[in-house]
Amino acid sequence: MPSVSQVTSLRTNINSFGGVPVALPSTSRVRERVASANLAGFGDNSISKFYKDLSELNQYRNAKICVTSTGIIKEYINKFRSEANDIVSITQDGKAIELQDEINDLLRTVNFTKSFFSDKLDEYIYFGSELLLIRIPQNNDLGEATMDDLKYPFSSIIYRAKGKDDEIYLNGTRFETKLSDGSYYIPFRIGKLDAQLDEDGVNAWYLSGDQLQSAVWKASKPLFNGMVTDLKLFILKDILTNLVQIQDIVSPNLLLANVDKNTSQEKATELAEEIEKLINQYGDLTQLLASNADVTTLSQFILNNVRVYPDMLGVIRGTDKLDFSRLTGKNNEIRSELDNTESQLVNAIGIPIDLYKGQASNKYDALKNSDRLLARVVDEMMTIDESLIEFVIKYAEHKGVDTKGLKVESKLFDYSFVNGINSTYKYDTAAQYLRNLTAFAGEIKQALESTADVFDVEKMYHFLADNAEIVYPGFKDLIRPDFVESIKKSVHEQGESDDA
Repeated sequence: MPSVSQVTSLRTNINSFGGVPVALPSTSRVRERVASANLAGFGDNSISKFYKDLSELNQYRNAKICVTSTGIIKEYINKFRSEANDIVSITQDGKAIELQDEINDLLRTVNFTKSFFSDKLDEYIYFGSELLLIRIPQNNDLGEATMDDLKYPFSSIIYRAKGKDDEIYLNGTRFETKLSDGSYYIPFRIGKLDAQLDEDGVNAWYLSGDQLQSAVWKASKPLFNGMVTDLKLFILKDILTNLVQIQDIVSPNLLLANVDKNTSQEKATELAEEIEKLINQYGDLTQLLASNADVTTLSQFILNNVRVYPDMLGVIRGTDKLDFSRLTGKNNEIRSELDNTESQLVNAIGIPIDLYKGQASNKYDALKNSDRLLARVVDEMMTIDESLIEFVIKYAEHKGVDTKGLKVESKLFDYSFVNGINSTYKYDTAAQYLRNLTAFAGEIKQALESTADVFDVEKMYHFLADNAEIVYPGFKDLIRPDFVESIKKSVHEQGESDDA
């Protein structure tokens, strides 16, 4: 494991995922604390809030809405995987260089494409980032390189200071690349740095002295960014409503066992328990394919739901099953609200609700007809490409290669399908534009002819054409020079015909 360097504690009130206190370096800048109250955490961009959200999201990652959403995006990304042999193409001043073969061989050795696209893509999509660690042995033999797994590879944040290399903080502590055995890591971080974080207790907009920010904390936004509370409430209500739906089944049937009034309380209770066992003995739990304790407990209630009580005086009444009708009605209302919340959550991340529910007849059409879904998928693909390119450039710098004139191109994806959708969209847009323009021109002609007895034809034409220029720039240049005169002539001839 890498040795941890000396770090200075940053103001924070949470622990990291592994239970180790979060430790981050303090910035050199003197900042003023600002007393501010954030309602329910809104507007809180602190590092501790970021870790808190990640910790919560980690608890929900196996919920249906999370698994289904990430699965849909993952399927599209994998559909656009390229069949090219090389992972990257590297040229310098237009010529291929040896670095290209070296990096492609390295990525093949550590089995990058299978490791990431098969095992880690879901996690990357859901959390917004993934930190891969390529370990290079002490002898620098790339053929012996490996990729080590991290416990929480999605928890990395970047400390970016002016004039310095980026520093990676994983699980709250600065990550050191040099290992005690002489080997070292080459970090390969996949994810867009689109979230800027503040040190706890500091508002980024309130700075003392120099107004140029010399250092920032950067992180990646998760899939359900800004929706952690909504997601939590949805999952909680979904679980509770499902439990209430079987409440009527698991509520006990109450039976009475008439016993002589002289029988002792202990003996009467013993007799009731014996009868209860005899009635419930046919409940066979071995037929249930469930090992989860909660499921087992519910199953026991369903199969063994008879309760027997001794009635020594024959005065007990009201032994019918409990009435849950009011609770069921409220439950139905909540279920309806949940359906709306579910639609809002999946729509917010760009997934059409019919595709999410498996009702889309064709996934190709679903992608083609949803601009937001297409943008989401393409953005994820481009982020992976850009992260790969950034890794190659940093690797080149590490090897002492002059990166001037270096051109790196990712070969991970085939964008021809996406380009085809864009071309079709542009064609459809142009065709619709032409139809609208033609219809508008016809409406102007009709308006001039029908209002000639009220408005001056020439003035009316200029009024309409000037406004048309706002929507269709260059519209007036398309009009025939004799158009107005032809309208006047047509109106005049129509008037003479009417008089006749």
